[in-house]
Amino acid sequence: MKLEGKVADDFIIDVKDGVEDDALREKYGVSSLELVLLKGAAKELLEKRKLESSKGRTVSAKEFLKEVRAGTDEETLKLKFNLTSRQFQTLLRELISAGVATPLELSNRLSITESQVEEVLTEWETASRLLD
Repeated sequence: MKLEGKVADDFIIDVKDGVEDDALREKYGVSSLELVLLKGAAKELLEKRKLESSKGRTVSAKEFLKEVRAGTDEETLKLKFNLTSRQFQTLLRELISAGVATPLELSNRLSITESQVEEVLTEWETASRLLD
């Protein structure tokens, strides 16, 4: 199923606004499988738009940390500060590097990257060889 024109625009807005799946299925007359596919495409498009609109933009570290410390969830933070998932993770790491937040304070929000996993495995293999 493909949504086009105004219907597609409305669907994307509904996804962005967090409309429940049952309501989306009913409103747009799609099956559960079609909904999953359409939502995936909509989220991908929203992520792309967010990335394009936020290039070269700055985020107030003070305001961001205030929200984090108040317990604001990740999705709300990303929406409020217009961040992609990657930008969100980069911002967290930059706050730690700058010394304005501690790794412990942000640890439940940080994602482990593939390169970090590879680095740990390499270090583990080296240490293992040294112990043999």
